[in-house]
Amino acid sequence: MTDPKEIVFTIPLSKGRVARVPLSVLEQYVVADAASVHAPDAPSADDVTAHNLTLSERGTAEWHIAWELGQCTVTDASGFPREYYAWHRHPYGTEYAELYEG
Repeated sequence: MTDPKEIVFTIPLSKGRVARVPLSVLEQYVVADAASVHAPDAPSADDVTAHNLTLSERGTAEWHIAWELGQCTVTDASGFPREYYAWHRHPYGTEYAELYEG
């Protein structure tokens, strides 16, 4: 059990599950030079980073290939674009997005 005073994040998982992860554990995986543009406190409206892109360690906007929780556009079976807030990635480094359905 963790210290009741420690900050704990609830992370949504597939199938309605959640993980409660202490900040001290998450801090071990911080990438110092990267930022997520999906975060609620993302850069200001003056930021020119395109939607769905992530800032790389070099500071350039790139399609993220790792799973991220955020807004994405996916084409449905009928060929229509749909907006989702979901765990997703861009496996080919392009606009094409996959939803995590684990």
